[in-house]
Amino acid sequence: MNATPLNPHTPLIGSSISVSPRAKLNLRLKIIGRRQNGFHELSMLNAEISLCDDILITFEQEPGVRIELRGDSGDLVLSDPSQNLAARAAQAFLERSAIDSGARLSLAKRIPIGAGLGGGSSDAAAVLRALNEKAGSLALSQEQLLEIAQTLGADVSYFLLGGLCAVSGIGENLLPLSGEAISGAIVFLFVPKLPISTPQLYSFYRSRFPNLQRSVDGAMQGLKRGDSLSYEDMLQLVENDFEQVLEDFAPSIAEQIKLVRGVRGLKVALTGSGSAFFALPSSKAGSSGDSLAHLEDLMRPSGTKVLALRLLPADLS
Repeated sequence: MNATPLNPHTPLIGSSISVSPRAKLNLRLKIIGRRQNGFHELSMLNAEISLCDDILITFEQEPGVRIELRGDSGDLVLSDPSQNLAARAAQAFLERSAIDSGARLSLAKRIPIGAGLGGGSSDAAAVLRALNEKAGSLALSQEQLLEIAQTLGADVSYFLLGGLCAVSGIGENLLPLSGEAISGAIVFLFVPKLPISTPQLYSFYRSRFPNLQRSVDGAMQGLKRGDSLSYEDMLQLVENDFEQVLEDFAPSIAEQIKLVRGVRGLKVALTGSGSAFFALPSSKAGSSGDSLAHLEDLMRPSGTKVLALRLLPADLS
């Protein structure tokens, strides 16, 4: 891109922008094949939920990207930018857009790590969108942002769009759907103490299904861009193929899911590769008060945290 770099005296230097990247649920995750390079072909239905990280991005005159993290304890940790997806996103954007400045990211983590909620990918996508908003004449096109996203991770492209979305391939094929009918619905999120390694779970799944053949997710066929799913139709699609091996790979989490499935009126599934799982009431009008207390009692022996959240539409701001 042959853009003229911003000079050090631009008003951009010293300015800040704050964003609140959302977690996601894989309402549906079907493993429908494996490519020659080893990546798995997926068919997913994703939705964002009302659990967020917070990031303050400040432009600095000194080149490069710096990042500081705060966890639930509030303790400040200086992080290696090369090991953080949000920092890598910022660096890739600054290089691609030819903006002659650096950036400092202050990241407050609330989305659990290793839970299948896409926190790192959501942080990266939010940074790309925020930097692009501030870039003015040096802003990148949506296609260019997606190109960067695909170099960072499978979920980053989805988070550039957000909301309710059918996602296929290795995350590069996106079909935005209208989330109006499900927006605001209550969802109970269960966050076990035990994280799950996504590479290890994929490896275990391959060992159980070594001859995985390319297939078609018939339930997702026929969906078109902008289609609206009713809440009831969405519930019918809730499923996660990783649960086929969860009892042997992570038996304690499989047992917790089984316990919650014993509660009447809930549709329950793992999200992503876990370890988090979720429960949706059988009716969108379902309430959270008494149900949350009961589910917290159910999970207390395991130490699993239970949150009452909402499904959210795309944030196009």
